[in-house]
Amino acid sequence: RPVSVAGSAASSRPPVSGRQAAASDDWVFGPERRRCQATPSEVLLETAVTMREQEQELRSLFNRAASRVIGDEGAVERIMARDDLDKFFADLRLVEPRRHLRANRQVLDRRYEEAMKIQMESAKIGQGLMYWSFKALLNNIKPDLRLGWVGLVERTIAVSRVTS
Repeated sequence: RPVSVAGSAASSRPPVSGRQAAASDDWVFGPERRRCQATPSEVLLETAVTMREQEQELRSLFNRAASRVIGDEGAVERIMARDDLDKFFADLRLVEPRRHLRANRQVLDRRYEEAMKIQMESAKIGQGLMYWSFKALLNNIKPDLRLGWVGLVERTIAVSRVTS
């Protein structure tokens, strides 16, 4: 029976969250492929919910890592100094040792300076990275850490060579 990601009147189950959707029975598995039974608008809605959840978590991580504050009592903004960025990436050593080696001083310096340059041009704040600049840095560092599709393909090829 087809069930939507967001739940429906035809389903007795309540709507699922973004994390639950991947594990739900909304996907029909066949011998050659799988197909989502949810409508595009339901998938987009679920994607938006998941992105909002991730955004909140990332903001929380940033706020814990950023040691500086700028602004007055009315508008305070947390700022991530360069040494805060090193501390943020230090934990990567524990969970992804190979990627941690790629997030070396040279890479972090280059990505930090790129983000700071853009931030200085637009916001004129040079004491550290604002949240939106931090997000840009994370996006820009993905290829350096071999995250994303290219890294996945390279890793898959490397694993298949070792196992064959």
